[in-house]
Amino acid sequence: MQRSFPAPVVQDFEAVLRDENYGRLPDCAFVAVTDVVSSTAAISDGRYKDVNLAGAAGIAAFANSFPDWDLPSAFGGDGAAIILPEDVEREAREVLPGLLNTCRRALGLGMRAALFRVADLRARGCDVRLSYHSLSPHRRLPMLSGGGVATAETLSKGPDAEAFLICPDPAAPEPSLEGLSCRWQPVKPKRGVMLSLVIETGGPPSSYAHIYREIGDAADGPLHPLAKSRLKPGWPPRAIAPEIALNPAKASSRAGLVAEAAIAATSILTGLTLGGFNGRSYRDSIKNHSDALKFADSLRMVIDCSQAEADAVQERLVSLASSEGFAFGLQRSSSAVMTCFVQSTRDGGHLHFIDGADGGYTLAAQAMKSRKPAVLPLDHP
Repeated sequence: MQRSFPAPVVQDFEAVLRDENYGRLPDCAFVAVTDVVSSTAAISDGRYKDVNLAGAAGIAAFANSFPDWDLPSAFGGDGAAIILPEDVEREAREVLPGLLNTCRRALGLGMRAALFRVADLRARGCDVRLSYHSLSPHRRLPMLSGGGVATAETLSKGPDAEAFLICPDPAAPEPSLEGLSCRWQPVKPKRGVMLSLVIETGGPPSSYAHIYREIGDAADGPLHPLAKSRLKPGWPPRAIAPEIALNPAKASSRAGLVAEAAIAATSILTGLTLGGFNGRSYRDSIKNHSDALKFADSLRMVIDCSQAEADAVQERLVSLASSEGFAFGLQRSSSAVMTCFVQSTRDGGHLHFIDGADGGYTLAAQAMKSRKPAVLPLDHP
């Protein structure tokens, strides 16, 4: 039984956007934030899959380093936020420099990492609050509110970052990233386009509820991007190369990884159970183990919609933002990509991070920053 932070658990996403469904995290907890330095440049070079792998690497590193904990986290495309208990601070300060080394060595990407005590974030006038959205009987997705994560991300890139940044240490041992992979083919839309959205009001979850409803109306009920008929295993498994680079210990078992991928692909394509693994059952469960819709001081989603629906979403957001003063960004992609963290293929043992291809969330966030008002309304509970 894993230890976890207690918090309300809700069954539908609209309940995520109710302020009362969040619990206060303890002052002694920590928020770790990571992000890829110059991610936009890497994406322009066509390296968006590598950026996504680096973005999810912090989540995998902490999950593997502290298997006794169910650590809340949020994937942001080119980085992540992870909530940590007080009693792992010393080890966390060892995991993060090692993570920087891994991303530099394996992916050729510079990473930034910082660690904040929740009490210090509250001293700056924000909060860190937690809720869980139940996706399946054994998988729940953490949601974060209060402005603390957004503040941590901003501080980590600002003039006051030095007190919180984790310094690189070439001698730091690299953490295990076992389970982190990207073996699926890009997911093609059924309606026409994969739309990545990032919306930030600066207010509590309830300030997003009507925006979420407006998006649903404009997109005729947002379609989850992982329609099971569109999920196809990648073959030949070219993505095994970065998987091995992230986990050098796997290099000696490359042939075994290829065989494993071949068995999985065969099971998925034929419906046969091979070696106790039923690929179609696993594939069909992925939708309920993915983060295509989430909240972490901003509303983020990837939806499958038509070009006309994407136009309607954009028009409504422009209208609402001009009258209400919030910021948003969107990015249209020809497919969605999925980065996977698989500790086991059983229900609840895997989590899949969804992003628009060609840098969906990262470019949407860049667009959001370009139209972000100088002052956003702050009304944290």
